[in-house]
Amino acid sequence: NYNSIITVLTFRENNDFIEHGKQLFNIDLPSPRNWYLSEYFRPIIGLMMTIARVDGSLSRESVKAVRESLESVATEVPKEEYPTFKQIIKSEPSDTILNLGLKTKERYPQANMSEIMDIIIDFSNKASLLDFQHRELLEEIAEVLGVTTEKISNLDNSIKFHYDMLGVSEDASVDDIRRAYRLKMKDFHPDKYVNSPKEFQELAHKKTIEIRESYDYLLKILSKKN
Repeated sequence: NYNSIITVLTFRENNDFIEHGKQLFNIDLPSPRNWYLSEYFRPIIGLMMTIARVDGSLSRESVKAVRESLESVATEVPKEEYPTFKQIIKSEPSDTILNLGLKTKERYPQANMSEIMDIIIDFSNKASLLDFQHRELLEEIAEVLGVTTEKISNLDNSIKFHYDMLGVSEDASVDDIRRAYRLKMKDFHPDKYVNSPKEFQELAHKKTIEIRESYDYLLKILSKKN
């Protein structure tokens, strides 16, 4: 409970002033509470959860992706805040995409909405939530935030890169991808380059890492479809 006095004055050229009156105001402020990073990001988490819970479930991978995406643009979520963080994730989405988008704009009036959209896209990418249904939601979120959907269209090129890495078509089955993965890994197996110059060995090693990443990525994508 605070008391505030407002006094109305008129100042003269000789630094003198005339007092016109004063008024006492009694102000009740809410009790102070702890500031939480995850609470600050709640509107964005709500939009992420709209994507993650499109089929009604929530994977551990999605929860991990939320934290990693937020920590890529902010400080690390403190361990003592994990219970609050988990509770927020559990309770979101608490509103429609339209209302969550409006809350996002209200919470961060000075923020670049395109950069916020990048955080949400990064989350979808990390959680492998990039099939048609998820991308439709991403486009809806972008529209609410007033952001071009071009970045979402570019996700198609990102997914195509992984298919090209394994040398398979975009309609390849899980068995096709596993077969292509084994063949590719065989081509760049370290034993084949044991007598090659060091730079060739390093290149082969790097290639096996890229092939493995594309393999894991595509399996995650296909698992979401099935």
